[in-house]
Amino acid sequence: MTATIAPLSLYLPLWGAHFDNDDAGLVGGQVLSCIPDAEEWDEIQQREVANERRRIAGLPSQSPPPVCLVVFNQRHADEGLDQAVMRLGRQMLSQVHTSVLALRLFKQGWFLTPDQAEVCFAIKEHAWDLQRTPGPYRQAFLAGDAQMPFPGYELKISELTTSTKQKGAVTVLWEQLNTVRSHASNGSLDIALENFNRSYGFQLKPSQRLAALFIALDAMLGGFHETEPGGVKLSGREGKFTQRFKAAMLAAGEDFIAANQQLGWLNEAGEPGGGRWLRNRIAHGDDVDFTGISGGSQLRLQAIIRTLLRQYISFLAHWHNRRDELCERLALPENCSPVGAYNAALAAYAAEDAGVAALLC
Repeated sequence: MTATIAPLSLYLPLWGAHFDNDDAGLVGGQVLSCIPDAEEWDEIQQREVANERRRIAGLPSQSPPPVCLVVFNQRHADEGLDQAVMRLGRQMLSQVHTSVLALRLFKQGWFLTPDQAEVCFAIKEHAWDLQRTPGPYRQAFLAGDAQMPFPGYELKISELTTSTKQKGAVTVLWEQLNTVRSHASNGSLDIALENFNRSYGFQLKPSQRLAALFIALDAMLGGFHETEPGGVKLSGREGKFTQRFKAAMLAAGEDFIAANQQLGWLNEAGEPGGGRWLRNRIAHGDDVDFTGISGGSQLRLQAIIRTLLRQYISFLAHWHNRRDELCERLALPENCSPVGAYNAALAAYAAEDAGVAALLC
């Protein structure tokens, strides 16, 4: 009888997130979301450190484990922990990073980027064999969630995959994101995703979060006065930034009034707190961090970028599979960039070309 080989496991806590179930659900790839049992978590987090932190904070010695991202991968029979991590660790971490992006793209809610807390590879056979990499904020949330900058992430098991018959919505997005990123490198998408993710930074100032989000916006639509996004010249009223942005909101499912409200806020340059007003102040180095104006604007702009990114990712899947057809339909040059094609599709939608709607959903 062949003995079962204990897998290589990877644990990362999602401090700030909450999960509505004691079971595990698949986020995507080999990444599960679950709440470890207390004994398991004590081993992973190194209970002496955690208990001392709770003692200093005046909290009970035992606190409920956090929701975690957990990855399992099969190691070879002759592999120890270090060898298994060397062979499998990078791919496992890559899947976790895609999972973090998929969760943040799926809906609003804050959690600490997990490798800023701790990365722990583990093998459990007769005893635990652990390889921990502490992050800069490993102990920041052991005493509770008081330091969270925004409302926490409320993850539901109904959003994950729990059956082989039907994928959860987060898993569908995970696979779409993973597929698009596995194609040829796309600088505009990489810049937009990196800066969207950066806007969740734990100790950033509001101006830093907003600056990252405006960079993400530029990567997809160009600046407010850009008429050649991605090198594609867009003529007419429909080619203007305001019309392309409004088209993106409408194609994403916003109703007419909500799309106009988002556009009005984003394009407001004269009123303190408007999108362009904030952008101009930040660009000129003015302090908007302590004015009280920038607080809700961070979440508002983040929601806009989330909508645009999901739409851009969907468009890129069509672009990869139907490039020649789309170049012909949208009268694009053969060497057209993906972001140029996306904006051409938005301009066509703004011109009431209903045939491009499916490209933007």
